[in-house]
Amino acid sequence: MQRFRFVRKLGRGTHGTAYLLRSTDGTDKMLVCKSVSIPYKAYAQQEIKILSMLSHRRTIKLIESFSTHSGISIILEYLNHGTLAETISYLVNRRHRATNYLIWSVMAQIADALLYLHHMQIAHRDVKPSNIFVNMVLIGSQGVLEFKLGDFGLAKMCSQILPGDVVGTPYYMAPEVISREAYNNSVDVWGLGVSLYELSVLGKPFYGSSKDELYSSILHASIQSSSICSNKNLDFLIRKCIMKINRISIQTLCKNKTLKYHLRILDYELHNSYE
Repeated sequence: MQRFRFVRKLGRGTHGTAYLLRSTDGTDKMLVCKSVSIPYKAYAQQEIKILSMLSHRRTIKLIESFSTHSGISIILEYLNHGTLAETISYLVNRRHRATNYLIWSVMAQIADALLYLHHMQIAHRDVKPSNIFVNMVLIGSQGVLEFKLGDFGLAKMCSQILPGDVVGTPYYMAPEVISREAYNNSVDVWGLGVSLYELSVLGKPFYGSSKDELYSSILHASIQSSSICSNKNLDFLIRKCIMKINRISIQTLCKNKTLKYHLRILDYELHNSYE
């Protein structure tokens, strides 16, 4: 770790603690060290395995990994604007609503990441706001937000997923996971839909005072809000993502003309900013 200097602790997750580091090679590049303790070593190894297979601008990039006396350290690219969960908390605290542009931007970028993963036959299995990372890119005096999918500790090749393999975060679990049915990477579309609902409404689509009540709500109840957002196309797509039956596929979602337009505009802006 002599090549890196500790800056600050970023936070603690289920499987480890994240630290912000600064490279000492003269570039001053900021990086994230995800320190995973020995009891969760299998999750770290799985994440490293999956990340090493990926090469896409909308998934968090693996820099390197190594073993330590206390577990495994994973060095990842750093995004400077926190997570989508923090963005949602910011909006809630200030009683602001997310703009349609922001919702489209998140949908377009994370759907693009999932399209890539699903083409690779990988299921993330824990798509949620705290696993969507945000980067602010300055273009002149304006800021453009990049969104990338991270935390692949629960990700798995689709061929290795077994019926009854209940993993994920309860609020974002798809009905077929909860009911222990056979499932595939469509559960990621559900997680994206719930995340977009939360960004739009600033609340969850399903609630329960206990885990059992929450699961029952996800399995049987209708979503809480009758109107998710003011844009009818956006509202329609989010609803299609959280359909219990006949859920939209990531391939169909990514063919939406407005979604593709937002992706083209973003890519054009980012391309110009990096020139």
